[in-house]
Amino acid sequence: MTGKAFKPLPKVDYEMRLKAKRHTGGDFFVALTFPVEEEYCSLILGGWGGSVIGLSCLDGYDASENETTDYFPFKNGQWYDVRLVVTKDRIEAWLDKKRIVNVDISDKKLSTRIEVELSQPIGLATFQTTAHIRDFKMRPLPPKKK
Repeated sequence: MTGKAFKPLPKVDYEMRLKAKRHTGGDFFVALTFPVEEEYCSLILGGWGGSVIGLSCLDGYDASENETTDYFPFKNGQWYDVRLVVTKDRIEAWLDKKRIVNVDISDKKLSTRIEVELSQPIGLATFQTTAHIRDFKMRPLPPKKK
């Protein structure tokens, strides 16, 4: 397992973008851990044998067993555009131009798996893979118009 953690930045109302590819291996090549106010969560791409996508953890359930669980046939060597938007009540994520996560978190308990705790508050990790990451960007969301 490999990872990188970043210094604290915004905890809510922000967007992250990056490009990622799994170079070799067959498991998650993106575990993007991020804050949501005082809790943390991870966006997983390619987990549990290479195809699971989703959030870990919602109400104690990881990306392989909660309402965000989905599957995608990732190809080694292919770049993917990843976008994550975090607000107080919602987490959304896109893979290329397809929205893969859209979940109301207003009544959810967020957490991370123990394997990625060192990635808090913001970090990237892989498992049994070699990944390449580029163009990592983070920005606060513009204020909502009233």
